[in-house]
Amino acid sequence: MRSGTLRHQVSLLARDEGQDSVGQPATSYTAFGTDWASIDQPGGREFFDGHHDVQQTDVVLRMRWRDDLRALHRIAVPFRGQTYEVIAVADPDMRMRELYVLAKMVVQ
Repeated sequence: MRSGTLRHQVSLLARDEGQDSVGQPATSYTAFGTDWASIDQPGGREFFDGHHDVQQTDVVLRMRWRDDLRALHRIAVPFRGQTYEVIAVADPDMRMRELYVLAKMVVQ
């Protein structure tokens, strides 16, 4: 892996489940690390869901190996103000050197 291609600093966010003050389920995200990654946007799609159009942007992040990143975590790119939900994490050559992270943009 060429470290010069990892030019985006990203924050890794873990999902926390709990309850709010009236007992309703509440989900929040807590930062558990930062790392450097390259971000490739192979495409996106637009589709009709129920009563409105939905745009989904998929990205592939490539980063150094770490064993604490899972699906349902989120990755934030601070300088762009974008947050991505992790769909899958893969070790492409099974040598624990790098990760490919498939994610989709979170629409706030």
